[in-house]
Amino acid sequence: MLASHNSKEASPVFTQALLPPSPCFLLSCKTDFSQAVVLANSENPPMAHAYVLLNVNGGTEDDVLRQVKGVSGVEEAYVSYGVYDLVIKIKANTMQELKDVVTHKIRHIADVQSSLTLLMVEE
Repeated sequence: MLASHNSKEASPVFTQALLPPSPCFLLSCKTDFSQAVVLANSENPPMAHAYVLLNVNGGTEDDVLRQVKGVSGVEEAYVSYGVYDLVIKIKANTMQELKDVVTHKIRHIADVQSSLTLLMVEE
C-alpha cells in the first residue's frame, strides 16, 4: 500500500511502500505514482518473520506442539487457551522459505484443522 500524495505540484515524490519483509524495497517516484523502482538489497536482506495461530483437533495439542517444535524455522511454539490452540513464531531467510514452512510443513501436520499467519513487517 503506498501513501497517497494530494499535491498538484510536478515535483517528484518518493514514498516507501508498506510491504512484508523481503529482499526488495519498493519506491514510487513521480506525483502520479506511474513509475516504480525496485531496489534490491542483496548484501543484507531482511529476515521474514511470522506468527502462526493454529486450531487443532481436541486433545491433540501436545502432540501437534511436539511436531511443530521439530520443524526447521520454528523459533518458539506454545499451547494457548482461547480461540487458537497453538501460537508459533517462525523465522526464515526469505518470504518463499517462510511460505514453504507454513504451507508444506506446519499445515500438513496431522490434526491441524486451520491456521492464521500474521506476517511481521518490523522486528
